[in-house]
Amino acid sequence: MVLRPLEEGDVPLVALWLNRDPLRKWFGDPEDWLSEIREREGRFSFLHHFVALLGEDPVGFCQYYRCADADEEVYRSFPREGTYSVDYGLGDAACLGKGLGRELVRCLSERVLSLPDARRIVVAPDRENEASRRTLLRCGFVLDEGRGVFVKERD
Repeated sequence: MVLRPLEEGDVPLVALWLNRDPLRKWFGDPEDWLSEIREREGRFSFLHHFVALLGEDPVGFCQYYRCADADEEVYRSFPREGTYSVDYGLGDAACLGKGLGRELVRCLSERVLSLPDARRIVVAPDRENEASRRTLLRCGFVLDEGRGVFVKERD
């Protein structure tokens, strides 16, 4: 799997994915995500969007960001410096159950933790999203039960 930066031509496909399961179930209102993508060079320039490719075929999308830039309450108990979060999803239900989600999270985690200032990735998937929670554990994240988030520290 390869992650390439999201391009304008990818937006209709991401919109399609966001408007159907499995992403709609876990991502909520597609317009919230699409407005962030549309404003990725403006108000949401702190978000780094990617399309996941399997060979030449787009199979999902993901993003990462510094938690200090997003200022989400769930991550405020972590140090501002060096703390990142990610969002990810496979766009087609036919891709589920084949290890592609794990590969997507692995690729994204490697990218983030290779950033010079990155010390940790924190993720708070929906409590009912068992597939995502298992994927994070399989990718080396640890559940911080006190904070209710998954954490992966740089080695």
